[in-house]
Amino acid sequence: MKKAKAVFLLFFIFAVQLFADETPRVFVQLGHFDFVLCVAYSPDGKYILSGSKDKTLKLWDAASGKEIRTFTGHSDQISSVAFSPDSKYALSGSWDDTLKLWDVATGKELRTFQGHADFVESVAFSPDGKYVVSGSGDDTVKLWRQEKCLKP
Repeated sequence: MKKAKAVFLLFFIFAVQLFADETPRVFVQLGHFDFVLCVAYSPDGKYILSGSKDKTLKLWDAASGKEIRTFTGHSDQISSVAFSPDSKYALSGSWDDTLKLWDVATGKELRTFQGHADFVESVAFSPDGKYVVSGSGDDTVKLWRQEKCLKP
């Protein structure tokens, strides 16, 4: 039974609800190679970001379901993902005790936030995009100023 579940998990499945006709469309992808632990929709509705136990994030086109790019850099599973309010940046939290800020257009890692003493379980952007916040297994919530990273 475990082998059957593992084989099934090799396929990344997500459904996109089309609001116009309310008919669900299912896209089957071979994206992640381990459990998908978190997902986020971009505020502009163009993208879906997924984080996995396989230590990667994947960016998906929300309309077609096709994979756009893979973000690599964490050394442990990804437990949380978020988009900036303008959908230009992504944030990931990992069991490697770090957060990473990514440029969505290029896939480039812009910054690594370090300071937690245990896994990062939750991440979010402030509504103005100037700050990020993280929650950790070290029983802390940290507020990070990162506005300078987002200026051209």
